[in-house]
Amino acid sequence: MAIRGNISEQQLALADVTDNNVSISKHGLAPKAPNDATKFLNGSGAYSVPVGGSPGSFLGIAGYTAPPSSGWTWDNQTTGTTIDSTFGYEYMHAVAVAANQLTIRYRTAPATPYTVTACFIQDLAGLGSTTNPTNNGFGMYFRQSTTGKIVDIRITNVAGAQSIVTTKWASSVSVTAAYTSVGGSAYTSSRGINWVRITDNGTNLVFSLSIDGNHWRQFDSQLRGDFLTLSGGVTGPDQIGRGGYVNGGNVEIALVSWAIT
Repeated sequence: MAIRGNISEQQLALADVTDNNVSISKHGLAPKAPNDATKFLNGSGAYSVPVGGSPGSFLGIAGYTAPPSSGWTWDNQTTGTTIDSTFGYEYMHAVAVAANQLTIRYRTAPATPYTVTACFIQDLAGLGSTTNPTNNGFGMYFRQSTTGKIVDIRITNVAGAQSIVTTKWASSVSVTAAYTSVGGSAYTSSRGINWVRITDNGTNLVFSLSIDGNHWRQFDSQLRGDFLTLSGGVTGPDQIGRGGYVNGGNVEIALVSWAIT
């Protein structure tokens, strides 16, 4: 029976019933919300995760895993370098020094074998800078707790020319030598998104890059004990980290995803 005139809210059936829910055959009320922010009301009248994605993914690009905001330790926090975890990711403003130095946040590595996959959004132009800095960058790091030695993969900017390099460091303030270095802006950009992966399989330290977090290409592989030799009962790395390379230029780095598998 049709009802004429205005209907008050009190006259509507708002209890947990589905008789008047919208469907493909009739108009109606929206179904009760599923208390799941990843789901949306679709064209059939049901809540579902959007096709082609999963929580944290977009158009097939790998899903994001929020990085931990605790459990990190500083190695060489240069004066003025700050971290902001307010928005669910790790934003670092790394302040420059006039020397080859790293400013690192590291944590204990899991047992081998393991892989750490990270996604960075970076600005190698540096916060507040209007010119290309002398030398700066960001990267991921294997670290040995007993010596402070580091092996890294780093994306760097030298007066506007970008390169990717794997390097041996005696400490965060003392570089030893590069393993592999490839220059050319075709590999990266001073501003943008970069997926980086480090793997310790118990034999080798493997460094890889990706444009989408799904398709990976290996950049370098080195014996885990080649530079990080036995010291204090530790061979190879027992810590993992990320951070900035601050030789003459500030750098902004947002770590938006950090996953260990």
